[in-house]
Amino acid sequence: LITTRFEDGYQPNIIYDASCRLKELGLNREPEIFMNMLITSDPLHIPNHTTCNKSFHSNKYEELKPLNKEACEQFNSLLRTIQTSLTYMSYEHYMTAMKIFVAFHNLK
Repeated sequence: LITTRFEDGYQPNIIYDASCRLKELGLNREPEIFMNMLITSDPLHIPNHTTCNKSFHSNKYEELKPLNKEACEQFNSLLRTIQTSLTYMSYEHYMTAMKIFVAFHNLK
């Protein structure tokens, strides 16, 4: 997504479960893009990555401290509440339902 859907020079801070693996994958495929990109693990997953360098720990960066680093986990939990309904929808209905669900969630 980062390499194909965003403008050149896009440098997001990525907080991901397996940040060490994502960084390695990115460096192997697109080193120029991923070299200076900050990719870290959320605090929930840091204990699972005992062999990873501490540079992947999101709690080590001041600029990330005010962010909700568990937002993805929380939203995935919320999506599970509608998973059964979405499973039986056609692709078009699925996409419409997801757009409406996300829009209403974002309005809160």
